Amino acid sequence: MWTMNLKVKRVFWILFAAALATAAIAGCKKDDETETIPYLHGSVRFNCPTHVRPGYTGSATASGATAPDGSKVSYYWTSTWNKYVYDTTTVYDIKMPTDTIGTFSLTCYAYAKGFNNISSTQYIVVVDDNLGKTITKSEISETDEHFTDPRDGTDYYTTTANGLTWMRNNLAYEGVGIPFKEAKAMRKIYGHYYNWDEAQTACPEGWRLPTAAEWEGLSKDSGALMVDAYFNGERMWEFWPSVKITNSTKMSVLPCGFAIAASYNSFKGEFDYATFWTADSVDGDSATYKYIHVKQPGIYSGTGDKKSFLASVRCVK
Repeated sequence: MWTMNLKVKRVFWILFAAALATAAIAGCKKDDETETIPYLHGSVRFNCPTHVRPGYTGSATASGATAPDGSKVSYYWTSTWNKYVYDTTTVYDIKMPTDTIGTFSLTCYAYAKGFNNISSTQYIVVVDDNLGKTITKSEISETDEHFTDPRDGTDYYTTTANGLTWMRNNLAYEGVGIPFKEAKAMRKIYGHYYNWDEAQTACPEGWRLPTAAEWEGLSKDSGALMVDAYFNGERMWEFWPSVKITNSTKMSVLPCGFAIAASYNSFKGEFDYATFWTADSVDGDSATYKYIHVKQPGIYSGTGDKKSFLASVRCVK
């Protein structure tokens, strides 16, 4: 009897093991054969401005996504300024708030039956170029000395230092140069960015480009030029222990960065650098600019290509 039971047990366990193996094979085959939903091909593309004024209206047109089987691709949009209201159309009508500044996002999704969506997000910064709006704590007030450029009506605040009258805000003459990321809304906030040749003639009548020596005569301390200002509530010059921001020269310098060649994607160093052309030519191709950096207490000299390097301008008289 015991021998018989042992044989039965052995057969049972052999059959049980075989059943488990069969189930495992079947399970693996099922997993391998499970279809995943494919993604649409390409990438969602649309153009929208980076910086605009309150109340800006415009449009964004979506493109770039395709379905592998040739199915029709449609688009829908969400925006943070419109409480995520969906809008199912290829062209999205942008209508920014009239009473709010800040950073908002616009997202476009591409979809087609039987495929996973793909999307793209861009950010739009709403700015107000009136004094004390987007830029706060600049230490410039409406009662300070200023003059109006007769060429385009732009107001410039001034200070006297080391025997010269200096502009306290960056030159924003529209005749030459480009605004930050080619956004007109930023013209008066950051000023224009000029190559050296443009900078030679950009100042208003009676004003000129300062020399490197005149910049050096202001101070040897970057903190004496910096102002602890905020951009739409965000501190511009990050705190760094070795830099003591005093703005003792009343130059109220902001970290507007620089650009390499005149194009949208060329802007660098925002919130880290301030760069200014001088009147000093090094040779036929290059000239001297002065710059300050958020983490460095000094005022430094650099050499830039006269055609492709773009810097800010402060005029003197």
